[in-house]
Formats: sequence, C-alpha cells, structure tokens
Amino acid sequence: MNQTPAPHRVRPATPGDDAAVQGIFERAIRGAAWLPADADADTDFKRNSSCEVVTVCVTADGQVAGFMAVYEPGAFVHHLYVDKAFRQQGVGQALIGSLNAWPDKPWRLKCVLDNTVARAFYAKLGWRETETAMGSQGPYVVLRR
Repeated sequence: MNQTPAPHRVRPATPGDDAAVQGIFERAIRGAAWLPADADADTDFKRNSSCEVVTVCVTADGQVAGFMAVYEPGAFVHHLYVDKAFRQQGVGQALIGSLNAWPDKPWRLKCVLDNTVARAFYAKLGWRETETAMGSQGPYVVLRR
C-alpha cells in the first residue's frame, strides 16, 4: 500500500535553522545554471536577506526542506529556495501558500528570465508576469499575485 507523505509544515525560521538555510541558499546559487557567468553570486544569506521575514518548510522530522524570505513592507518575495533533495514534493508550493496567512496584499517577486523552471512553477500557482527589466544577475521578470 502506498503511503502519502506527511504534509510539510511552514513556520518562522529560528536561529537553529541558520546553517540549513545558508546551506540551501549557497548550493542553489552555486548550482544555478540560469545565472550569467559574470553575475555577482554573493552566497551570504544573512547579508542578502537583511530586514526580511524568513520562513522555513520542514519535514515531519524537522529537517529544513526549503525557505522563503519576504520583505514585508514591500509585499516582496525576495528568496524562495528548495533543497535539491526535496524538489517536486510540494515544498515550494507550501511556502508560497503560506502567504495566504499574511494580510491580503498584491504580492510580487522577481525571477531571472532564464530560470524557466521557477517561472513555470510560479505560473502554475497563478502568478502573472507583468514586466521585464535588467538587473545585476541579468534580465528578469516581475511576477505578481
């Protein structure tokens, strides 16, 4: 008999999550084939998420499977990364879904244009691409929900 895995739980990050979040962030940035070769790939998560609210998605045994960093005053999702071992398991969807518990806002985020996997993920969840621009990591699209 097939068992359905327990749903992932999203909660506020704690200092005990720092190493796991940093590891996920660093591996994601270093493994991002969609980043231009000359992009400034700063892998220090704390520096990149200053003044942001960080939530984590954890497994039933408490392992951090992914995280999201939100700049709340701007209703802006700055980072959303899922550990490679937990991709395609609903982690990203759980993190984005947790925005529903926040005050109702028109949320937005930016996604590097060449990151087609992420763009497809957000489109599947109802985010709309509204504009494009150039950034330090190359051309990007702004998505809104």
